Amino acid sequence: NNDVLEILRMIEIFMLRRNVAEYRTSELEDIFVALTKLPDENIVVATKQIFVDNMPSDEEFETRLTGHVFKGQLEARAKYMLEYLGYGTLSPTEMVIKSHRAVELEHIMPQTIDTKKAKEELGDWVSYLGEDAALHGEYLTKLGNLTMLGKKLNIVASNNPFEAKKVEYEKSEIAMTRELAANASWGLKQIDVRTEKLTKQAVALWSLA
Repeated sequence: NNDVLEILRMIEIFMLRRNVAEYRTSELEDIFVALTKLPDENIVVATKQIFVDNMPSDEEFETRLTGHVFKGQLEARAKYMLEYLGYGTLSPTEMVIKSHRAVELEHIMPQTIDTKKAKEELGDWVSYLGEDAALHGEYLTKLGNLTMLGKKLNIVASNNPFEAKKVEYEKSEIAMTRELAANASWGLKQIDVRTEKLTKQAVALWSLA
């Protein structure tokens, strides 16, 4: 049973790294066929070697994740990764996320910043970001601009200015989200810093070392 659990975790790591790096899925059939031919003796070690030989290195995974676009259907991947990364910051009294349905994916710098409603009713992020507003689309879906937030808090946070969003973040039971309130402002620099931090944590967490 322990061997099965260990190999399942390896598959999880293997698939995530390949997906983030956009490796060809056509190669997977041959890889998994090779796994079925392994002898039972030392199967964990042998399985690990096959996976290591066919997945991105730490360096490649880190580089590809830094620029990974979590958009559309890939938002589910972002939630999955953030949930796992969030466990690393939990204290014994913190909430454990029992289901991905319990939280929503929150874009700290919001998805919509240039509509009339966004500017007049919800805070003018275009003016707030200044010249950096031109890079809004490029930075919007970076890992560092995403977090988890309960549905009710997310509805209130909406496209609000960062100062208003911080009020909702402070109410969150999720440590990584509460920590965002410590930022005096939120822009491209903060997104880069947080992306680098989360990416390094991801490399260590999804590792076969």
